[in-house]
Amino acid sequence: MRGKPFPSTPLLSRRQVLAGTGLMLAPSFLRGQSPSEKLQIAFIGIGTYGARCLCELAPTQQVVAVCDVDWREGSEMNTNSVVASEVIRDYPQARRFDDWREMLDTLGPQVDGARG
Repeated sequence: MRGKPFPSTPLLSRRQVLAGTGLMLAPSFLRGQSPSEKLQIAFIGIGTYGARCLCELAPTQQVVAVCDVDWREGSEMNTNSVVASEVIRDYPQARRFDDWREMLDTLGPQVDGARG
């Protein structure tokens, strides 16, 4: 015998779902989220792609650290190292690292997430 698995469960319309999730998906500044409630994010690899990702997230998250191997002593200057140097100037509160392991060991509990 085949039938509906849950005959008493009402179906939600697309509009009801969108209305219910609208506030949840709104950026934190629209919800009045304070800076202390923002996620603390560390970035690993700040080349051209990483810089673009960082700029997209920065208004809604707190950037606490950036890491890039191009900052190592003796690294060859290239496009990515120039971009990485510009990024660190835009986020003076973020700590600068050239080894992601050192960054996570140092900041550990202060970081809510990392993006690379």
